[in-house]
Amino acid sequence: MKSNLYIIIIISVITFTVFGFLDSFLFGILLNTGILQFLENRGLNINYSDISVGAISASLALLISHYIKHQNSKIFEKVIEHPLLDVLGIMIGTSLYIVVMILYNKTKQNKLVKNIESKSNVIEKDLK
Repeated sequence: MKSNLYIIIIISVITFTVFGFLDSFLFGILLNTGILQFLENRGLNINYSDISVGAISASLALLISHYIKHQNSKIFEKVIEHPLLDVLGIMIGTSLYIVVMILYNKTKQNKLVKNIESKSNVIEKDLK
């Protein structure tokens, strides 16, 4: 009985982790696609633009999460919906997104450095 409860709690936290990751991911995409700049160009103050982008990303994440939950209702029928599990899952999902972005940026930066080094080597060979 207790093992089933633990499994349900783990599934619940994983569900909210997916939501937290989606929310952070969508927020990052919306910022990078220029939605923030678009809102600022329309006269919205930068403070309100950030809030608007956050609301849009959270709304999209909720729609996607509810769609996934609805499509897999047999799996998610036993999910425990509790605010503490929500918060824990969202924090884990957001942290996971931050780690993924840090690794992505390091990889991107390493490729850029290697590209610059290879171009400088070609230039040095041409100068000799």
